[in-house]
Amino acid sequence: MLPNLPHFKHFLYTPLMEKKDLPSFMLNISILRNKRKRRHLTILHTRLGIARMKKIIQSFNWIQRIMVFGAILSLVIFYCYSTGLFKFGKAAVTVNEQTINGGGTVIKLTETNSKAADEYTYDMSEDDVMSAIHEMSHQKVYADKKWGAIPLTLERVNRLILVVEKNKDKYHHYDLYLRILERWSKNDFSSAVRDHNDIWTLLGGTVGKATGKMTPEDEKAYIQDNFKTGK
Repeated sequence: MLPNLPHFKHFLYTPLMEKKDLPSFMLNISILRNKRKRRHLTILHTRLGIARMKKIIQSFNWIQRIMVFGAILSLVIFYCYSTGLFKFGKAAVTVNEQTINGGGTVIKLTETNSKAADEYTYDMSEDDVMSAIHEMSHQKVYADKKWGAIPLTLERVNRLILVVEKNKDKYHHYDLYLRILERWSKNDFSSAVRDHNDIWTLLGGTVGKATGKMTPEDEKAYIQDNFKTGK
């Protein structure tokens, strides 16, 4: 039997009666339980979604199943190709290092079977020119995300210069393209980060802003990952 002391009863009962005075570990347990519930609900919804998908697929005939499988496979192949996970169809290049004035090193690529003139025709759209410059610049810069890889070769750069000069009256930002390409034609990549971001901005980029210029070692690793390299 508890002693008939008001202050003693208050000390004993109040913490158990008022939620705001619950010990912190009780609140942590409540939070943990809520997280577990949410995780279980997520797993349940995922299983239900898979079950529904199985029923839908089972309702297809064989022709429809083959068409669905083909569509999914095509999306997977396109994703892997665009992100560089697959090397088929990648440009074959040879890699050379050149020492420039001041002791720096420039990585130079030469394509084994270059078709720059065929790819970069005089009727190229301005968006295609921007995309070409953008994808070539990936070879020189760090960025969280990169979509597309084109070898940054002197032949491609010089060809794009001719295309831009031919379309000065059509391209809204031809002067920017020429400044970038003419620097690159002289092996000057000191402004590669700004070059990338200028084009990236014009293309409406929101993810993948360049954050720094690659070291020669990282550039060679990028080339190895995205192109077929030979001696």
